[in-house]
Amino acid sequence: MEVCHMTEAGASGPVPRVVTASHAAVVEEITRRAHTSFFLAAPFVTRAGLRLIENCLKPGVHIRMLTCLVPESILSGSVDPASLLDFTARLGVELFHLPRLHAKVYIADTECALVTSANLTAGGLRGNLECGVRLSGSAEVTELLDRMSEFSALGGVVRQENLARIANIARAEAERIEQARRQCRRIPATLRDATRQLQIESLRTRLSGNSLTGTFARSIEYILRHRGPLTTIDLNKHLKDLQPDICDDSIDLLIDGQNFGMKWKHTARNAQQQLKRAGVIVLENRLWRLRANGGSAA
Repeated sequence: MEVCHMTEAGASGPVPRVVTASHAAVVEEITRRAHTSFFLAAPFVTRAGLRLIENCLKPGVHIRMLTCLVPESILSGSVDPASLLDFTARLGVELFHLPRLHAKVYIADTECALVTSANLTAGGLRGNLECGVRLSGSAEVTELLDRMSEFSALGGVVRQENLARIANIARAEAERIEQARRQCRRIPATLRDATRQLQIESLRTRLSGNSLTGTFARSIEYILRHRGPLTTIDLNKHLKDLQPDICDDSIDLLIDGQNFGMKWKHTARNAQQQLKRAGVIVLENRLWRLRANGGSAA
């Protein structure tokens, strides 16, 4: 879990912590701290996120949950009403639906909380680049819980029979959509072509006014600052996770004189050498690290 301190809330008050690494560990920790009550708000909710919460909850904890059951989210798979139905039925969850909800909040009792960009999904908890703030201290957490209770009051209580109907409709419509997709044989090829054209323009826009080597150099500095020291192999793995569009082994494109795709490791190696010559990074015992007091070459 990666955390760093922010400005102190007061001379003797708690210090919030910024969370930028895997949110799963922080959400697990917050959930386990709940002894009497647990509140969570997230517009996107899937089975993976609900399973994590359920595995960490103590028996007998009262759970309130605020989400957003709009058709677009359900049909896209961002919200899984069937999993919500199972989760709320097993644990006796008090569920609320509020359209336009965007807040993602996890609160244990009135002692600690996480306010974050991470939804209750596999991507939000483990895959995406998310950022949040972990709070501790009853005054701040109580105020946050009060605000979330106000949000819940603005929404509607979701009864089990209503959620069951939503889940049944979603299941039936998903089957109809899948059948329609299978009937459209030409869509995949058309979609691939459209994706490739948009990919080219996206990459061109992404590096407008910047060199690919410079982008890799800034990424390497960021990774070594937060994850280093690293071997070249591990550094490349982190580069691919951080910048998947310019580290795509499945493409081989030349856009505006810059190579994208299969040759990305060559460009990353050039960026490493550029940073090394500039005194920003060093290689010691086969590990790359930032040089102490080194400047930035980006």
